[in-house]
Amino acid sequence: MKLTLLAATLTVATTSAHAAVVMCTMIAYPKTQDAVLQAEQNWASALEDRSASALECLLAPNFKETTWKGTTVTRADMITGVAERADSKIALSDLSAELYGDTAIVRGINTVKTAKGDVRVRFTDVFVYLSGKWKPVSAQETLIRP
Repeated sequence: MKLTLLAATLTVATTSAHAAVVMCTMIAYPKTQDAVLQAEQNWASALEDRSASALECLLAPNFKETTWKGTTVTRADMITGVAERADSKIALSDLSAELYGDTAIVRGINTVKTAKGDVRVRFTDVFVYLSGKWKPVSAQETLIRP
């Protein structure tokens, strides 16, 4: 009964940043494609919910991203800037994951819907397996022109 309740709670909660923090701090991810794809989704949820605490837990200490605009964003930049993000909905699609031991590469499309319109980017994210968790260390985005 307790296991079923925990599984149901995590299933419902995985779309929120709060759930991302819970999953990040309490649950070890297995070394599977599904687990790294869940880590990717948790990251997107943390951004959508503008949760600095979720990002602190989810991102690797040396995380860096190159955005579709050509700028570089560090872990600290992302955490401190998340509260200023425009209200948006994030939809990930065309996802694939390849595992190479303690490293994984996730590719896909991120569609960000805002009041100003939609932005679609194709991305490649690199995750490493640290202390039982998949953590993003590098991200690269390329704008998909409308």
